[in-house]
Amino acid sequence: MPAGIAAIFPVMGKTIPLLTDRAYERIKHELITCAIELLLDEMTRLLHLGLGLRNRSQEMQHEHRALVKALVRGDGSSAERICRDQIEAARNMVLSAILTSSI
Repeated sequence: MPAGIAAIFPVMGKTIPLLTDRAYERIKHELITCAIELLLDEMTRLLHLGLGLRNRSQEMQHEHRALVKALVRGDGSSAERICRDQIEAARNMVLSAILTSSI
């Protein structure tokens, strides 16, 4: 636990822990879960924004089929290249949508 999180709080001559280890872990877990949910929601929103500007569904189907074929062949380097290309294409699509929209 980070220093200061479970600090001791003096009350009327006695010391009382602010958080138990268990309470701290529960709060930390809830904060991380909330942050991940917010991040995923924002990523989904941006992806839909990008898809609204340019429908890549046919390209994405082709890319996914190529990825599955590479994985079935056991061709890790091709699968990695396909994944990197897909990520770059999605990134460019979203950035383009952001730059041309009025969000």
